[in-house]
Amino acid sequence: MENKAKIWAQGFFERFETKIKELQAHSLIETVVFKQYQGISDEKIQKIQQEVGVELNDYIVEFFKISNGLFLAWNSHAALALNELYESSIEKDVSIDEFRVATDEDDAQEGWVSLLPLEAWVNQGKYELYGELGDTRYGEEVAEKGGMIAYLDYYNFFFDACIQLDEDKNQKVVFGNDHSACYEEEHACDFVVYMEYVLATYGAVRTRCQGLLIDEIEVDFEEVIKTQNYDILPELFASDTYVSIEEIIKYHFEEVGNEYLELEFFEDKPKEIYNQIEEVLEITITEKYE
Repeated sequence: MENKAKIWAQGFFERFETKIKELQAHSLIETVVFKQYQGISDEKIQKIQQEVGVELNDYIVEFFKISNGLFLAWNSHAALALNELYESSIEKDVSIDEFRVATDEDDAQEGWVSLLPLEAWVNQGKYELYGELGDTRYGEEVAEKGGMIAYLDYYNFFFDACIQLDEDKNQKVVFGNDHSACYEEEHACDFVVYMEYVLATYGAVRTRCQGLLIDEIEVDFEEVIKTQNYDILPELFASDTYVSIEEIIKYHFEEVGNEYLELEFFEDKPKEIYNQIEEVLEITITEKYE
């Protein structure tokens, strides 16, 4: 019998690798850091399922068997540089001994994915995560029904994505804000929908704040999840507005870039770079240097 979940997971990483290469090749991208980790064993998955008290979705299982977590951070020449801890690198089969999540120093970054290893779903202590999910209103409501929520992707210090572990086998994704203080189900979303959107948007941060930023498309995510009709998602997301590197850079600058940057920031950039920045951001900076 065809294992659709396994086929999806394998295809996802192949497509994600293509996205990484596109970032690396783009003239406006300054730094790209990517880590794919060693996969988790069936035995450890069984142990984690016993500890959380739920059977994990097949798509989640197959994904984490390939890579137990995922890390991506990138910045363009139109944003603040990544923390000096990060230098451009592409690594695979990395040990999970070290895993970084976004901190308050990373708030200005354009692209960030800190998809936590499955072990963090039962013990978040070693991963420097900010909030206590069980103490939130949403966490308490889920706990009253016998479930729990766990950090899924800690991609920003103010915003994050959590996964709800309960009797619903689809395991919905909910979005947090205000430093993990508030969680809302902005729209129907599960692991596959979330990861397909992450892939489509190169892991852009600001398009995932308080839900997925869907601009031009209409889709019934509940129906997609119910029927597991995930094959439509890549083409669907690709048709939206904020899926090109240029649009992501522009959107990020409009949302938060002005809070962190003055035009003088671009003075040290080569002229061909800030000419491109002018075009993408639709601002004028070259007259300052002529």
